[in-house]
Amino acid sequence: MIAFTNEHDLYVMSDDGSSKRRLARGQWYVSGPAWSPDGRTIAFAGTEELLGDETIHVMSADGSGERSLTEPSRPEGSHLDPAWSPDGQMIAFRVRSGEGDEIYVMNADGSGLRNLTQTPDIDEGSPAWSPDGHTIAFSRARYPSNGEIYVMNIDGTGLRALTRPSDDFDWSSPAWSPDGSMIAAISGDAYYGGGIYVMNADGSGLRNLTQSDDDLNWDPTWSPDGRMLAFARDLGIGHDSDIYMMNADGSELRNLTESEGEDGEPSWRSLEATGD
Repeated sequence: MIAFTNEHDLYVMSDDGSSKRRLARGQWYVSGPAWSPDGRTIAFAGTEELLGDETIHVMSADGSGERSLTEPSRPEGSHLDPAWSPDGQMIAFRVRSGEGDEIYVMNADGSGLRNLTQTPDIDEGSPAWSPDGHTIAFSRARYPSNGEIYVMNIDGTGLRALTRPSDDFDWSSPAWSPDGSMIAAISGDAYYGGGIYVMNADGSGLRNLTQSDDDLNWDPTWSPDGRMLAFARDLGIGHDSDIYMMNADGSELRNLTESEGEDGEPSWRSLEATGD
């Protein structure tokens, strides 16, 4: 099952694009759905106030029991990009404020909040836990330089770059393969997408899976078996973005949604984890 956003709403669908249903409607904005490792809960960022700061919410997989884990004033700013630890005990997320974007972690009930990056002059975002739970991959950019993919230990130490500074590559949205051997990421504009690349977990072996300069792609997510990637794609002016799927080598591209409005931010649920 895949969770995704359409305009301001949160939907789920089967892996083949069938059985779409809406789980949550944000009056103004819902973003960044993320399945818990056991597949029973979805975390997401949302706000019901015009121009309000997003906060991190969770709800059951059927859309019930929605509740907020954070408040805009703690820490101050918009709270975005929730990502579960592999054991389901913690959630990492991005805090966007006037001083820059930083990565925080908290317990899954919203307690134990702490700042991992503490670098207000550098923008960090899109945290992604490694499957072994030991490291977090994320994007990191110091204006005016382009973004890069970094990893750090879960306490914020051990910072190291996986990509190199470049005028041609602006990296964002890292996603670990289920076995932890590879990372998919976007190279292009952080807001409007670019090409989908994969690299080894140490940053080597970089290759482009989408091979198109005309289409914009973003938000890659791996299937639970690591054989496929789902992502959002925009074919350009006159087209709405849809959720696409392809094999992990870039072959057999197919559109899953073909719906009105802007589809984006897919998150793949592990059916094995729930026994479905």
